[in-house]
Amino acid sequence: MTEYGKWRSLIDGASVIPDSDIAQFEQGSLDSSFGSTSDWAVESSTPELTGTYTLHSKVNNPETILSTDGSLRYVEQDQRSACYVYSDTGGKTGSSWAGLSFGGQDTDNFYYVANLPSSNEIVVGKYENASLDDNRAAVSTSFDTWYDLEFDWLSDGTIEVRIFEVDSNGDRTSSSLGSSTYSDSTWSSGGIGFQVFASAGRPSYDNWRVLEVL
Repeated sequence: MTEYGKWRSLIDGASVIPDSDIAQFEQGSLDSSFGSTSDWAVESSTPELTGTYTLHSKVNNPETILSTDGSLRYVEQDQRSACYVYSDTGGKTGSSWAGLSFGGQDTDNFYYVANLPSSNEIVVGKYENASLDDNRAAVSTSFDTWYDLEFDWLSDGTIEVRIFEVDSNGDRTSSSLGSSTYSDSTWSSGGIGFQVFASAGRPSYDNWRVLEVL
C-alpha cells in the first residue's frame, strides 16, 4: 500500500467515506499512474453519467490498464465500492466485458468484477498469471445503458458483486438485479484498473467510489 493509502486508512470510517471518483476522472485526463496509452481516454464526450468526464476504451481488443503506485485511492479489504459501467452496441457481436480490477499486482494478476450484457451475466473472479477463474450469475442487462456495479471485498477473501439499474443522475432505481460470490486469499491489497476482455464493444466507466467500510 502507498503512504497515501496508509494515511487514508487511518481516517476511514470518519468523514472520508463515501469517497467519490477514486480514479480521479474529474481531473480531465487519465492518471499517469495507469501508464501511457492511446487505447483509453478520459473525455467529456458521451456516453457520460455523472460530473464532466468519463473513461472510454478506444479499442476493441482485450486490454487491462492498472494503477499500482500513485496518488489514487486504492480499494482495500473490508470496503464496499461501486462504479458505473456501460457497454456500447458494438459488443453485441462479441463477448462485451465492462470490468473493474482491484487487488492488482500487475496486468496479469488481479481480482475482477464485470458486467457481460452479451451473455446476460455478471462475473467475479481472479486473473492469475494470465488465466481466468471466476463465478458467474445470470443477470439481464442491456447495451448502451449505464449500470452501477458494486462489490464487497472482505478480509476473509470473500468477494461479492451486485449490479443495479440507475437513472440519468446515477441514482439507483431498483434493488440488485443479481449477485455472484467468489472466495480467494491470494492477495490482500493491490492496485485498481479497468478491462476490455472482448473482441468487440468499447466499455465506458464513470465515478468509481468507495461507499462504506464493512
